[in-house]
Amino acid sequence: MAIDIFAFLEREKDKYYKEKAELQSFQDKLAIFESALSFQGITDSYELSAIYYLLICVYPEVEADNIRNGLCGHAIHMNTLISKIYNNRESSKNDIRNEDIFTHLSRMNSIFDSMRRKYDEMTEQFLKDRDYIKNKSKDIYNNKLLYFALKNGEIVPYSVVESLHKQLLDSDVGRAEAIGILEEIRRYNMSKRVPDMPVYNSVNMMMNEEFEKFEISDDEITKYTNKDASLLKSYYKSIGTTNNIREFIDSVRSTFASNDEFIFIIKNLINYKIDDILSTKDLMLEQYMKKEDRKLVLSLNREEKNDLSILYDYYYEAVNIQNEELENALSEDSTQEEPIEKNILLFIDRGTSTHTTYFENDLKSIPQQKYEETKFLLNGIKNDTLTARQFKPLVHNNKLKGFYEARGDQVRIIYKHLANNKYVICGVFLKKDDVDLQMYLNMVTRYNSSVDYSYLMDTKDEDYNKIVNYINTNKRKADR
Repeated sequence: MAIDIFAFLEREKDKYYKEKAELQSFQDKLAIFESALSFQGITDSYELSAIYYLLICVYPEVEADNIRNGLCGHAIHMNTLISKIYNNRESSKNDIRNEDIFTHLSRMNSIFDSMRRKYDEMTEQFLKDRDYIKNKSKDIYNNKLLYFALKNGEIVPYSVVESLHKQLLDSDVGRAEAIGILEEIRRYNMSKRVPDMPVYNSVNMMMNEEFEKFEISDDEITKYTNKDASLLKSYYKSIGTTNNIREFIDSVRSTFASNDEFIFIIKNLINYKIDDILSTKDLMLEQYMKKEDRKLVLSLNREEKNDLSILYDYYYEAVNIQNEELENALSEDSTQEEPIEKNILLFIDRGTSTHTTYFENDLKSIPQQKYEETKFLLNGIKNDTLTARQFKPLVHNNKLKGFYEARGDQVRIIYKHLANNKYVICGVFLKKDDVDLQMYLNMVTRYNSSVDYSYLMDTKDEDYNKIVNYINTNKRKADR
């Protein structure tokens, strides 16, 4: 099995026996308190001092209770008194029972009162722990049934899965691992009846998806203080209640003083939306046991991710405008030296009679509202501005090793480092709901290691400009 269910069951068993042993130790300490309290009212100095000495040795919390209750001085005197009693063990009773001794011994009642309160607190906690262990023993029994069902190839009863679900909710296991364990058992049970792989894949993909929140700098917060947290929250509340996010954002966009301020707002809204998406992962674990609830949470998760994708569309568009404004400013500055091209992009052609790149052809399969995202990633490769989360080497398959992907919200660009600052662009595609390995393989097979791609240097500017012009001409904002 992909998830090590047996390791989890073993951890739960070890934890149960450890907690059971701790409960027995707790019960033993409670018995000491109970025995000591039975001596309340005794005035014989030898017996009282012996009891007190025993208690502070076997259960130091008694001493701590005295200190917390303002009895620190009395406790010190009692220690002195005990020493005096034992040092004068051979003396006559009249020598021992002097006024000083009886003054302190009479205060032993305050210690007993403190002990009584501690005893009552411990008894209450003991009863709670005992009930917990009693219920836990039922879980351990169900875990044994789960173990033998999996080992013997039998269907796992619903009651056993329900018990496991409750344990996972209370355990320190991460959300993704907890859902992975439950999904593994569900897939195992379904394999004994009718396969149910699509739901299995959707839930696991949801739980294992990662999202990167924007870091909002102190400078940004200071610069845009007029857009305080309450206003951002009101924007986000409006996004959650509107049927058309794009219509709402377009309606408020003109209120921002600059494109930079708009980027600041969108980044915050994206962070809020990511928090909501992460909360659906908690909800999936809580509501996992009912099929209809799982489907509802999956549907909610898809809606949240759709909203996030729309917000990203605005972010990529705004950043592209920001980059274009910077390029225009540099080109208008006659004193500015000609910018040095950081990376050279070589687009693999399709080998047709007319020079056409794979990338151009791929764009026809990309929704036009994702063109801003595509342009953002393309510029990121060219100008070396992608963050660590926006590009990564492909290592999960031997056939993909040596290639990279530029990762946006949904768009993926596959490329390979050729030499120095030259990169060969294999193509672009849109990530689907499930992990499509074949799509990655189709992209990398376009690259031929025996071909010298330096010939594409002659058309690099033409290819890049043609692609960017096509994107700028055909990009649009539309609800999906």
